[in-house]
Parts: sequence; C-alpha cells; structure tokens
Amino acid sequence: MTLAMKYSVFLFLFLYSVVTAKGQNHEKENDKDSLSKYSYNISGAYSDSINTINFTGTGFFINIHGKAVFVTASHVLSRCKEKGEEKKYFPDTMNIFLNDENGHFTRELIPVNVMAFRDTGVCPAIKYPDIGTYQVPDSFKSKVFSIEEMMENDITKISGTINIFGFPISRNIEPPGYTVSKSTPLKIEKYEMLDSFYFINSHGELESDSTNYILIPTGMVIDSTLKGYSGSPVFEFNESHWRFIGLLMGANTTRKYLVIVKPQYLREKLLSY
Repeated sequence: MTLAMKYSVFLFLFLYSVVTAKGQNHEKENDKDSLSKYSYNISGAYSDSINTINFTGTGFFINIHGKAVFVTASHVLSRCKEKGEEKKYFPDTMNIFLNDENGHFTRELIPVNVMAFRDTGVCPAIKYPDIGTYQVPDSFKSKVFSIEEMMENDITKISGTINIFGFPISRNIEPPGYTVSKSTPLKIEKYEMLDSFYFINSHGELESDSTNYILIPTGMVIDSTLKGYSGSPVFEFNESHWRFIGLLMGANTTRKYLVIVKPQYLREKLLSY
C-alpha cells in the first residue's frame, strides 16, 4: 500500500539542555515494561563562552560475533550533513547512559567519540537508512541488555500492539541541566502500517520510499514532545511474544506519522562486524 505525501520529516535529535546480558522473548503482552531495559539514552553537550547546547537521542544494543554494538539513528551521532553550518556546535563526545534490568540509570557511562561520524547523516533518510552503529569496549559487554534474540529473519504482517521506549527531552530536562530518568513508553494499539509510500521531494518530483515503514497511529499526539525518541527500538507483540520490527528514525509532525527503518537494513549494516 502506498501513500502520496510530502516527506517533511521532523528528526528527533535535539538541542536544548540537555548499554551483554542476553535478550529474551516476552511471552505476555503485559510484560511490556521489561522492554524498557533495552533502550539507552545517549547525549552530549557543546559548550563555548556563551552557550551550552545539549543533544540527545535513544539507542539499543545488539550482540554479534562476540561484540556489543550500540545502534541508534545516524543523525543522533552526526547531525544532518545538509546542516553543515551547524556542525561547529555539535559535541565531540556523547555518552551512553547504562541501565539496570529495571531500566533505571546505573550512573555508569560509555563515552563515544562522535567526530568520526560528523557529516555522515543524510536527512531525510530515504535511500540511505538512518542507522548509526558503534562497537563498545569489551569491558562493557556483560553490562548491557541486547535485542538480538528478539530479531526475526522474516517480518511479514505487522498488526499487534507496538511499544517504543525512548528518552523524551520533555521528561528529562531539569534545571540547570539534563537528568536521565527511566525510558518512557509509547504504546500504539490502533494504527496503519505502510510498507512503502510515495513522496514529493525537494525538486517537486514524485519518489518512492521502501527503506522505511510509515506508521500512522490512531489518536496519538505526534508533536515536539516526542523529541529524544530518535534511535529507539520498536517492538511489536506478535501472537505470543515481543519482537523487534525496526528503529525509530523520526516523525512528520504535520502529517502525523512515524518513520521506522526496516530491520533488514540493520542486518546489512551489521555485516561489517
């Protein structure tokens, strides 16, 4: 099913003040809260003599070939290369805030040198999946919760309850700075999911996007209060268990839909590990 719409994506990497244990399937839909441990906050700050600007997003871990790999939206680590004039205000280091099994911050951080990612994000990410990855040091492998056992090779029909755990700025900003609280869930029960759609590009031409799912929720507020969810893992309850169905890239706050990178593109990204 397709939908003609203008692809004006509101990305969730944001300014303003402001990670292995084995994953497992969840056999009950009401066990959704245990999914919170898989979402991790990542944030960093740029400071000069005048201002301090904080950036934040969400990510998750995957264990592959004995390596713990942190995954988030590429623009969380790099900004958008189309906004090169803003790169001087981007931090050189961001920190991954580790969780315990209940999703609470343990006060342990993993620093990420993001300079290597600078200017690599493409916004909006249509032909180039908005996926950024970072292998964390081996010393952290036993301290993070990962989702690889929740990934399936083939995802056909998506129709169950969807849960997305992330770190919205609206719940994490406390003067005078940024405070990490437990991740906040977005529960979506009624929605339309598009496997591909058409959009009007910046040149006024009609193009097709099959890289991302388009999730159109019923009765859900999609506005700036969602800032901070970029990079969140998206889970769906499929008959008897929760499964990973993609990475939340961003949203269109005008057309009221969410953009989710399909999991096959994450698998392709992980082939290099």
